[in-house]
Amino acid sequence: MFAEEPELISACLEGGGPNRAARAGWVLRAAVLAVAQEPRYADLSYHASKAAVAAGEFDTAARLLELALRVNPTYHDALVLAGRVELRRGRAATARKHLETALALGADYPDVHALLGDVCRADGDAPRARQAYERALELNAGLNAARAALAELPPAPGSG
Repeated sequence: MFAEEPELISACLEGGGPNRAARAGWVLRAAVLAVAQEPRYADLSYHASKAAVAAGEFDTAARLLELALRVNPTYHDALVLAGRVELRRGRAATARKHLETALALGADYPDVHALLGDVCRADGDAPRARQAYERALELNAGLNAARAALAELPPAPGSG
């Protein structure tokens, strides 16, 4: 079923409850089997990676996203999720590459800029983090997390 309708993977992950992690593990195992049957289906690998993230299996998520991006290198959602996963794995430079690619391909969304700000801040690039947070707030002034992160950065040279 997952190979035919990859969105079912994400649907199975919805909802909370005490069994959420166990459910994510079951969904992930079934999704990985579906990916093995249809490795050239980028959507399937992408949705399977979401199950891996929900199960806390970030290395598996990274492998699934790598597969999705090999099939479709311009897949915005996969690039953004790959950025999130790589940041979580402590690989800020790789996360930054994925996010900058997504932005260059047209994913000019506030959450992508805010995430890039987080990545740049983690990588010690305060000027680029500032630029990313400012763009996120330009697109959506209500992003309080971006506003708070921007306020935590050291002052820009020449300001103050």
